[in-house]
Amino acid sequence: MTAFKERPYRLLFWAALLVFALGLLDANTSPYIRLQSLYFPVSSALLYHLLSLGLALAWLLYRLTERFLFSRYLTWIHVTVTLGSLLALYWGWLYLNAAPLAGAPRRYLDYHSCGLCNGIRFMTGPLRACALLLIYSQLLYPIHLLTGIFSAARSHKSSLRQPG
Repeated sequence: MTAFKERPYRLLFWAALLVFALGLLDANTSPYIRLQSLYFPVSSALLYHLLSLGLALAWLLYRLTERFLFSRYLTWIHVTVTLGSLLALYWGWLYLNAAPLAGAPRRYLDYHSCGLCNGIRFMTGPLRACALLLIYSQLLYPIHLLTGIFSAARSHKSSLRQPG
């Protein structure tokens, strides 16, 4: 347990493994990505594996730059917000893709006539907020890294100036 307290970025590695395993289990579905009036069918295994790759790359970045980082608390904030917003986006994606017509054949649908429009409108606001939170939280890592590098350089300069 102390390993996670000292190096919280290890959670990214375990999350990457979990997401990769989910991709192996859910390889037969292909949800649609809706953009305006276009529908793009995508393999859900591909989405899981891309997310797993992203989490593994984030873990690798933390692993390589561990000694330059400014604070363990900033690392905790970044990892927690990243994993929390990804989990919230995943639950929202499941709700929008699986909940309304689970098991039904795929077809174009008039959401207003089915009464599904209110549920979709209800979920898109929080999903956008989670996506923006995820994007802005990723800006915390370079700030964290640069702050650590500059503070280490400043402390190194001040130690060189002291006599004796």
